[in-house]
Amino acid sequence: MTVNTFKCENNLHQKSTELVCLECNLTVCSKCIKLHPSHLIVDQDEISNEMFGSDNVLPLLIEKRNNQKSYDTNIFENTVKEVSNNEIESLSKHFTTTRNLLKVKEENIKNTLKENYDENLKKFNDFVQTNKQEIEWSYDLLKVLDNPNPDTEDKVKFIQHYLMAEHLMENYGDLGILEYDVSHLIEKKDNLNEIIKTEINSTSLVCNTASVVKTEKQILNTILTFNYENGIEMYNMSTKTHTNVAGFTLNVNHPKSSDELLYQNASCPRDSFYFFNRNSYWSAKKIRGLDYSWNKGELSDPTATEDKQSILPSLSKLSTMFDGKSTIFLFGGYNSIDKSQSSQVSRFNIISEKFEILGDILLEPKQDIHLSLDVDAHHIYLIGGTSKAKTHHNTVDRFNTLTRKIERFLQIPKEIGDISGGCYCPLNKTIYLLSSDSRFHSYNTETKDYYQLNQPYEHTEIVKFLYDGQDTIYIINDYSLFQIYIYSFNIISKEWNLIPYEFGIFAHSSYFSLIK
Repeated sequence: MTVNTFKCENNLHQKSTELVCLECNLTVCSKCIKLHPSHLIVDQDEISNEMFGSDNVLPLLIEKRNNQKSYDTNIFENTVKEVSNNEIESLSKHFTTTRNLLKVKEENIKNTLKENYDENLKKFNDFVQTNKQEIEWSYDLLKVLDNPNPDTEDKVKFIQHYLMAEHLMENYGDLGILEYDVSHLIEKKDNLNEIIKTEINSTSLVCNTASVVKTEKQILNTILTFNYENGIEMYNMSTKTHTNVAGFTLNVNHPKSSDELLYQNASCPRDSFYFFNRNSYWSAKKIRGLDYSWNKGELSDPTATEDKQSILPSLSKLSTMFDGKSTIFLFGGYNSIDKSQSSQVSRFNIISEKFEILGDILLEPKQDIHLSLDVDAHHIYLIGGTSKAKTHHNTVDRFNTLTRKIERFLQIPKEIGDISGGCYCPLNKTIYLLSSDSRFHSYNTETKDYYQLNQPYEHTEIVKFLYDGQDTIYIINDYSLFQIYIYSFNIISKEWNLIPYEFGIFAHSSYFSLIK
């Protein structure tokens, strides 16, 4: 006998299906109902009547799903789409700004490359010109030596020139290989790469590729002074020793007065010192280790054209600065002929002793200008100065020794006071200013902020600032026929000190310079 083993499965049943299991949502028959114990079982007709009646759940389901759809749509729009769009827009703006900044940086670096090339070209041309001048100067001297004329030539002058040539040959004959300044360009490239990396990692661009040129400078700790009684004297502030190095003799080739030399800074290497006043210059040079020899010359420009003056006007109270290489720059001064201040800038080569007028370059005529040399030796800061009726110029200008152009670097606010002296310190990129009412301020050239510091003392309006190249500023004050006061200011500790020295050493002096 055959046994039927067929079982009901889902909608395949052995009996007719007239029932529905609401728990399983399946049709059932009388045969398989026992597989749904305790489940809610209803008749199909009941479900059918519900479908066609008012209890139909489909409209409610549709409404619920529409509500859910609206809710989900709103959530998506506000929490996903809007946020995403905002992020995309923000990112787009950010990288647009980044591209613009990088474009600006690209142009800046290109300009820097061009300026660097121009500076190196100028350095090369100056190097060639210096060699050319020394060669021409030597040829001229050889011609005189080959054809001496004792009746018309100054034998002493030729001997001095020959000894100078010998001195240059012994000490500076090998000029070596000219080094060009390209290191800071490599630094700029490395810095730019770091900028791009920072931008990718943090999405914040810091566009700052300024390079810092690290230059080791020797500390200057000896004050050199000149006066019309004792000549050139030196005072070593470390050992507190005093030396007279270039006294006066019957030789007439020395300045007759030092009253108008306060703002000159023309102490040069190679054991030589230069002083300028009116149409003349004086030099004190030490050759072959012997005593200093005084020499006098006239300031005339052999290359002068019609639009230039062939002879320097009778200028006193000149401000001078040695660039650390071969050139002394002369700024402004007082014209004793028409009793006015000058806006003239000129230069003097200490090797050839040739003088050249660069023109009326100063932004306004003035005298008594305080000068500071930047660490790159290509920029000279002109601080303050006076004009008619002792009007103070509360300005800081910057002169480029390569381009021979000057720019207004800083207009000092009135509340700082009338500036009677100041200097620029490359170590902390700060300008220090002393006002006529004894207030002392600093100006940070990077942050553009002024700070009032402890004032040193009550002082006269006539002061001289000297910077040692590291962390100390010296101020020479109250120069008179009787006594000089020297104060030091440490730019790190911001402390003042009075420099002790033997009374009367600097009496009658008004020329001061710092040397190593």
